[in-house]
Amino acid sequence: MTAVQGSMEKNFNLEMMRAVAIYAVVLIHASMMTFYAAPIDGVAWSITNLCYSLARFCVPFFFMASAFLLIKEEMPVGAFLKRRLTRILLPLVAWSFIYGLLNGQDIFSRQWLIGTLLNQNAAGHLWFLYALVGLYIMMPLVGLLYYRSRSLFRWYAALTFVFSCAMPFLNEAFQYRVGFVGNMALDNFHPLVIYLFLPLLMRDLTFTRQRGWLALALFGLMTLIIFAGTRHISLAAHQPRETYYNYAYPPVVIASAALFYLLLNVRFTFSALWRQRILSVAECAFGIYLVHMVFLLLLGHVINVNVALVWPFGGLIFSVVWFLLTYALVRALRTVPYIRAIL
Repeated sequence: MTAVQGSMEKNFNLEMMRAVAIYAVVLIHASMMTFYAAPIDGVAWSITNLCYSLARFCVPFFFMASAFLLIKEEMPVGAFLKRRLTRILLPLVAWSFIYGLLNGQDIFSRQWLIGTLLNQNAAGHLWFLYALVGLYIMMPLVGLLYYRSRSLFRWYAALTFVFSCAMPFLNEAFQYRVGFVGNMALDNFHPLVIYLFLPLLMRDLTFTRQRGWLALALFGLMTLIIFAGTRHISLAAHQPRETYYNYAYPPVVIASAALFYLLLNVRFTFSALWRQRILSVAECAFGIYLVHMVFLLLLGHVINVNVALVWPFGGLIFSVVWFLLTYALVRALRTVPYIRAIL
């Protein structure tokens, strides 16, 4: 395989990961009713916990794909931020107003504009866009570390993982707290910045068959830890607990990184038709993320989703229907010039 072919293959793999990740997002949101409403020791809850555990790579995939593609040696900060933030801020504002309106909020009040739009979010899933803004702002700095000094880059990656990701996890999951760590202020980077470090580390990690199998095993092990850990702490607390689902905690970080590394380097032999379909879904991924919760809000006016979906495979089946409907809608909306700008 030539260097050009290898680059094209990686680009397709990244698009495929975006397509898979956006379905995983919908699967998580389709399963959340069962997670919170079903008995913790029941079959329905266990199936939902498994779906949740398998799908936690979804948001990290988007962060890592962005870092892998966008962080370059020459990154004029002004031009980069202007281009990326312009692309993200318009949809953020537009969909904040749309969800605020659908939720019956007073979207023109000073309290909503400052309290919700600036300091919170109009819909829970829009947190992703705020996080993406922050990561875009951090990308030039992370890129500078990577291209100027690999050793310094790896050092800060390790500090971020240990003090911003691992220590908070140990504290929440096991009540294991080292007091002096907080006083030393070593958690200077936000934990999600780890997803900027990881894909750059993977650039320097040559793929081999053995490493591929190791990555798959690591993903499986971390998924098992997420599943078992969530069950254990939820049973102990007598209520659902999402500690092990946290995107910034080591089980999800390691699982996401392992699967990303594997899928980035594996050669897929899809037919031309399937490649076209996968690329179409990937192209609509951002729009699907923004739009999909509209269906749930509208459905909530018709049925009690907290009751209707609480059965063993309810969330899984609903996620497929929900995903296909949203994809069809977004694909149609993207043909409308002005609407396309916010998708």
